[in-house]
Amino acid sequence: MFARIRPQLGLNRSSREPKNGRIPSVVAVGLLCIPLALGGWILTLETTREQLSIHLSVVLFVLLCAAIAYFLMERVRTDFGETSSDSLYSTLQQLSQTQEQLSEAASSLAETQNRLRDSDNRCKALLNSLSDGVLLIDANSSLPIMYNDAVCDMLGYTREEFSSLRVLDYDAAHNEQALRRRVKRILRKGRDCFETRHRRKDGGLIDVHVTVETIEMNGRTVFSVILRDISEHKNHAQQLDRLSHYDIATGLPNRQLFRQELDRSLKSRDSRKKLAVLFVDLDRFRVINDTLGHDVGDALLRQVGDRLAECVDGTGTLARMGGDEFAVLLSEVQSEVDVRAAARRVLESLRCTFLVDGHELVTSASIGYSICPAHGTDMETMLMNADAAMYKAKERGRNRYQAYCENTNIVAMENLRIEQDLRKAVEREEFVLFYQPRVELFTSAVTGAEALLRWQHSENGITPPSSFIPIAEETGLIVPLGEWALRNACTQACAWHKQGGADLRVSVNVSPKQFQSDQSLLRIIETVLAESALPPQLLEIEITEGALMQNAEHAVETLRLLKRLGVSVTIDDFGTGYSSLSYLKRFPIDCLKIDRSFVRDVTTNLDDASICGAVVAMAHNLCMKVVAEGVETREQWHYLKTLGCDEVQGYLVSRPVPALEFEQFLANWRGEYRETNAA
Repeated sequence: MFARIRPQLGLNRSSREPKNGRIPSVVAVGLLCIPLALGGWILTLETTREQLSIHLSVVLFVLLCAAIAYFLMERVRTDFGETSSDSLYSTLQQLSQTQEQLSEAASSLAETQNRLRDSDNRCKALLNSLSDGVLLIDANSSLPIMYNDAVCDMLGYTREEFSSLRVLDYDAAHNEQALRRRVKRILRKGRDCFETRHRRKDGGLIDVHVTVETIEMNGRTVFSVILRDISEHKNHAQQLDRLSHYDIATGLPNRQLFRQELDRSLKSRDSRKKLAVLFVDLDRFRVINDTLGHDVGDALLRQVGDRLAECVDGTGTLARMGGDEFAVLLSEVQSEVDVRAAARRVLESLRCTFLVDGHELVTSASIGYSICPAHGTDMETMLMNADAAMYKAKERGRNRYQAYCENTNIVAMENLRIEQDLRKAVEREEFVLFYQPRVELFTSAVTGAEALLRWQHSENGITPPSSFIPIAEETGLIVPLGEWALRNACTQACAWHKQGGADLRVSVNVSPKQFQSDQSLLRIIETVLAESALPPQLLEIEITEGALMQNAEHAVETLRLLKRLGVSVTIDDFGTGYSSLSYLKRFPIDCLKIDRSFVRDVTTNLDDASICGAVVAMAHNLCMKVVAEGVETREQWHYLKTLGCDEVQGYLVSRPVPALEFEQFLANWRGEYRETNAA
């Protein structure tokens, strides 16, 4: 470049004198324009505050270099006579090199700036891709310095709006003093984690987990903050807590929460005041649940819960303990009179009809209660005693309340002992069948026998069924017991049949649990008949009215399947239940057994005589036979014969006896009853 401008300057190797004695102005202007052009180019770039300061430093350096160059050129002009043209040429070459270096530096600076811009964009993109809010907050002003989009989305603000918000503007859990204490703790520890609540722009509240760390930036303290929205997690936790402490069907506190509340109340109880626990158990709820379905049952439980809540109404705590059982905690009562009054209110509230899915339902309750400190001072004792009192109320006839007493607990403990012994007896098969004959009134012929279960207790000997059958029903042990009785009765009947008792039928009682167990009863009967080789017509199944009416539609179908097997069906204890005559007409029944409670006074009580006469007439009109139970006197025998009763069973003929004695009875029977048998 300088080779081209050398002639213009009038320089040559033969002459050391300039043309006019001055440096051409074009060179000076060119030298000055270099830094100015460089500065203008720099100003066209988008720069941050820190980058701009670097660029200005470069421009000042270039201006300084230009000034030095100009000064040297002036010296050349002044001392031209002493400076050769070669020296001037060398100086210009150096300036040219400096210009190139500056150009390269500017290019490198621009490249660095682009890399910094790309890095800054990638960093912003990375932060904005995070679901957690990330921000830097000035420790003094509490204003945000930097923040990602998640912070704005979380709180519902635009970036411009959030830039002017202080922490107190969106922190819903701290006032100014509390926030100041929190800041001091963070500054002291350097780091902190906690949960708080923030307020959104729309006024809604969100739960957030905050992680804070202090950092130093350009000589000032800054809080590096990470915000995580945990509202959904909190909601799930609350739902889990509600599911674990509240009943789904009724929305009431469940057993666990009731126990916690009772334990807390007992521990904080004023010694001068009493506390009471009431157990409320619905009567005959299972019949409604099994007959109309679980949806109707749950709807009824909800309505019962609503009525009980109105009775309690701030005076105590109501909970559903499970099934059809509720509990009430009265934390402050003056005397037992208050507890009885609360129990009466509960019974009264249930008297009105419940309308559930078009069904008008009526239910009652059995209530047992215990009072602290008279009936216990700890949670387990209070619950156990109230439960025992409730069962005592059921035994006394239901729809009543009963206080706990020591005798109640004694009975409960005895029942528990019987249950434990009964379970062992089932495993050891400590049972035996007794047989009571049935006799036809008009021919005095033995037509069959009823198989009756007895417990051959290892210590107490033969135990009557009234002592263990109710407990077996309650615990479900009646199912394996019933299957054992059916199997052994059929085996024995088949043996008698082979010995010559061609038409001797054996009847076996089936419990409600067995009868309601879908198809399992039918499978068991079919299997037992096949294994024992007993002709089906010699087996008779006895079922109570209550078992049939628990689910009448199911009963009709089961009875029809039994009839297809060739098995006879008898309704036991007829007249003590609540049979519907319309269903009785539909039931494929072979025989009705008149309960002994009507037979006992049939010769002295006009009502009992009328009932027996009506049952006989109705049964015959429906093509059913009639058997009278509990016949113990000659007068009863003759009167029932005049009514047209078909068969009798009772002590007048024979007590229930083991199989061997029954065989002896058959051998000795001549159609003559003995009244001594009834003694």
